[in-house]
Amino acid sequence: MKTTPVKCVITGKKHLFNTDYINSKAEKMEGLDNLMKYYITSDAKKLLEKGLSVNEVRKILGSTSEIDINNDYLVNIKKYNNVDSRNSSFVPLSVITCFETDPDVKEFLSSL
Repeated sequence: MKTTPVKCVITGKKHLFNTDYINSKAEKMEGLDNLMKYYITSDAKKLLEKGLSVNEVRKILGSTSEIDINNDYLVNIKKYNNVDSRNSSFVPLSVITCFETDPDVKEFLSSL
């Protein structure tokens, strides 16, 4: 079965899909061109639905994408991927935690 690479426009990660999946996804997105232009991973979709910005999603998911996503492009990405923004109070742990560890905690952890 033939596979086709599709790259997430937010994360830059490539995924291989079989022809049947590509065809069904392209049909839902009104064409193969739209699929290639607006495809995002389910992880990126979930974070966008939580109300995070593209930059925050990229930071959390370790993006390699260099695609500039302006507001109009983001609107189309959300439209073609059925992203339902829920505007919850969700804040990922990585945004609110401090990356420095308390010296006492470091000492304790090293003694384990």
